[in-house]
Amino acid sequence: MFRYHSYDEKSVEQVPYPDYQGYFIQLSNRINFTQEGIFLKSLTVENKKLTLCFENKDDNLKNVWNDLTLILADFPNAQIKSGNCEFNGAEWKKYLTDKLLPTNFS
Repeated sequence: MFRYHSYDEKSVEQVPYPDYQGYFIQLSNRINFTQEGIFLKSLTVENKKLTLCFENKDDNLKNVWNDLTLILADFPNAQIKSGNCEFNGAEWKKYLTDKLLPTNFS
């Protein structure tokens, strides 16, 4: 489900496509217990390149966060930035399973 901060849930069909910025992704059974979720901070498409910025604002969504990032890691030419690290899709999957940082860690 989607929602704005502390607002009621919205189905995918109710979110103004394609601009999901400012919405939170939240499990439907948690809507009444929390005001946030996984925040979609920004979404842009420029020169056929999709850029997403997510922030997990709900510690209880760790599994959802990991599943979401695993799906994104499968996109061709995926680049995932976290802190001061940049991962390709395979490196991100390795990090999630083995906690190994990529070689370009600074």
